[in-house]
Amino acid sequence: MKNKKFENTINGVECSFEVPENPTILERLAYESKRLELEGVDDDKRLPMFVILWESAKEWIRNWKCEFIPAMDDNFMNVYPNRESKTEIDPADFANVATVVKWAGLQVSIHWQETKEVSKN
Repeated sequence: MKNKKFENTINGVECSFEVPENPTILERLAYESKRLELEGVDDDKRLPMFVILWESAKEWIRNWKCEFIPAMDDNFMNVYPNRESKTEIDPADFANVATVVKWAGLQVSIHWQETKEVSKN
């Protein structure tokens, strides 16, 4: 299966990742289900939209490279209370981390919405 690559330079740091170019029907449904699951939290515990997009995209991101968020699968925002975070984010990088989260989450969301072809596997 082919992947689509995304690249960006954020404050001098090269960040890149790949996602399936043509997601399967199952992949699309799993992505949308994750988004709806995270959106459906009680109003007093509702996650911000960019966090929802990021968390929904993480499962499909491959070949992640970005110094600001070295461990793609980590729970550094404590979205999941029962999972420990392995990554310590330097407070000086908080703004850069937020930029990376917004960029990656939006890129995956836009790509999957615009992709009309579906992979058969």
